[in-house]
Amino acid sequence: MTFDHPPDTEPRPDFKVLLTGALPLDILAYVDRLDSSGQIAIERVGGSVGNAGTALRRLGASCTIAGAIGADPEAETVRQTMERDGLDTRYVEELPGRPTRRIVFEIRREADGTVSHRGIHPSGSLPPAAPGDISTGAWSSEAISNHHWFHFDAANRATVKIARDAASAGKVVSYDFGYQPRGSVSRILPLLEQCHVIQTNRHLAPLLSLGAPPSSLLGRYPKLRFLLITDGDRGLEIFWRNGTIRRKLRRATIPAPRVIDTIGAGDACTALLIWSLRKMAFQNPEDIRFDEKQVRETLDAMAAVSALACQFPGANGYLTWAAQKDWKLEDLIREIVTAEEVPETWHVPPEVWVREY
Repeated sequence: MTFDHPPDTEPRPDFKVLLTGALPLDILAYVDRLDSSGQIAIERVGGSVGNAGTALRRLGASCTIAGAIGADPEAETVRQTMERDGLDTRYVEELPGRPTRRIVFEIRREADGTVSHRGIHPSGSLPPAAPGDISTGAWSSEAISNHHWFHFDAANRATVKIARDAASAGKVVSYDFGYQPRGSVSRILPLLEQCHVIQTNRHLAPLLSLGAPPSSLLGRYPKLRFLLITDGDRGLEIFWRNGTIRRKLRRATIPAPRVIDTIGAGDACTALLIWSLRKMAFQNPEDIRFDEKQVRETLDAMAAVSALACQFPGANGYLTWAAQKDWKLEDLIREIVTAEEVPETWHVPPEVWVREY
């Protein structure tokens, strides 16, 4: 089932986000080592920019997606799902003769209760539509005029140009380095030079900092104000800069009673990071100051939404569940932060998801 419930808030015209990157269709295959009855497969629209955009939309932002899809039934599923989620797809380009990217995730629950997953990219006779197929033109100039925040999950000639033009126009630029590197580091570096906010994980941070401490990135890239490093069940770490003063905070994870999968937890963090820092969009990003209390509240919100996302199948299962309950995402986050845990009853296993959702 796709998300077919209206978002719980109207988009806020004063905060418009353009998210550019890969737009795949995910197949989630759940395998339980404790249950030999077979596996459950769920089809969901994926991609970190779509996942983050959907959560941002629930929080109240106005979100536009840019990317490339094929000209096939899967492409129609991707576009229709994003539009039902309240995302503007005017800058999503269909490529005739090319397939839409599909990713198969095998999600395993081991005998000790731990959950792991791996992504498989099925091969075909033609290369699937990818962010590298994005071209710039009149649409990108229009987008820069009409949006406040520009988020990317891919680096190529077009996205680097859009990021450079957006930063020159005084807009905020952010980049998600992803679970795995999306392209070579040398290709990514020109985009990082334009970023005010970067998100990565513990394993990839040394690639960005070239072996130096992660905080060194705040000095290497003059525009960079925030660096978020996710560290799985070890928590979150954020580095930020006020003028020449560099600061650091770390936050432990919030316990989740039962992890269904971790797909999309990082994308949920992305949405909360952008939403929490949105005031950067209305002042000079180089001049704005954030105190420790504001940054700590941002870390709390990201830890809460990450724990919540892990309780449901797929990247946006928690949003579908919240809409079914008529609950607002910000209220759920606030409750989790206050209790410092996710309630036992807040989870839906895959077999129930297939049957009831």
